[in-house]
Amino acid sequence: MIFLTLGTMNMPFDRLLRFIDQAVEKGIITDEVVAQIGNTSYKPKNFKYFSFLEKEHFDFFFREADVVISHAGIGNILLAIDFQKPIIVVPRQKKFNEHVNDHQVQTAKKFEHRGIIQAIYDFDDLNFLKKSLERAGNLSGKALTSRGSIKIAEFLTSALDLKAKNIVVAASAGGHMTQLLRILNTEEGKKINISQYVTSLDVFGKTPQQRGRFHILGECNRKTPFKMIKVLLKSFSLSKRLKPDVVISTGALPAAFFCFWAKERGAKVVWIDSIANTESLSMSGRFIRKYADILLTQWPELEDETKNCKFVGSIL
Repeated sequence: MIFLTLGTMNMPFDRLLRFIDQAVEKGIITDEVVAQIGNTSYKPKNFKYFSFLEKEHFDFFFREADVVISHAGIGNILLAIDFQKPIIVVPRQKKFNEHVNDHQVQTAKKFEHRGIIQAIYDFDDLNFLKKSLERAGNLSGKALTSRGSIKIAEFLTSALDLKAKNIVVAASAGGHMTQLLRILNTEEGKKINISQYVTSLDVFGKTPQQRGRFHILGECNRKTPFKMIKVLLKSFSLSKRLKPDVVISTGALPAAFFCFWAKERGAKVVWIDSIANTESLSMSGRFIRKYADILLTQWPELEDETKNCKFVGSIL
């Protein structure tokens, strides 16, 4: 079985769905395909799909898959590593209105260079997809072990007041929250007493990682100005209601808005920029830099302590 997943972001990826639908129709793909298509307007004609899946169901299909095909979302790449599943990554591209920038292309190239994924950048050749699937079928997935998550957690426990009564986690659904949970679920990370979780979509269900209550802000990006205003106002009222002492975040924009308002109310803000941002800080990271008490990058070449940006480790 092939599991196709396009993530939770509020931008379409019709191009990839059409490509896979065509491959099934022409017999390039003969295995069963199950897809999580997210906010995509095109509806596949040749395989089963869901718009969104709760995490337990999403993980079920991921575990059952022989091969995963995914947009270049860091959460799916991390899950493929955890489950040791071969993954073919297809990055969203700005020129096709699939993302606000091309950081997914940069992510795919970085992880492909490290031998963690296979990547497809162009959809002109169905035979290339066939060859990629054949190569993927000969792989068992790449298992990685890293002390990076532990190092980040150790840094946080040394830098934060662990007696603070109201420590809030703020991260968008998908890869941003996945990264933060990898840090917080280490033995060192469990010393941080999380009281509340703030996220963008209600897709987690009852997960074993949950140690506090979830609050939903909604999704937005700079191409959805009305949603931005709505999330900005909701984050204002939520920060007023939760009154956090500390906020720990991995982004993206909805979480940055919450961090901003929490800082205005006196909270300490810790921002861990997503590992997906391989060549520069994220736009949200650049926005929050002036407000963050601690700003961490996950790539050593991006460390710049003169700009309040420090590297202590990465989740890989």
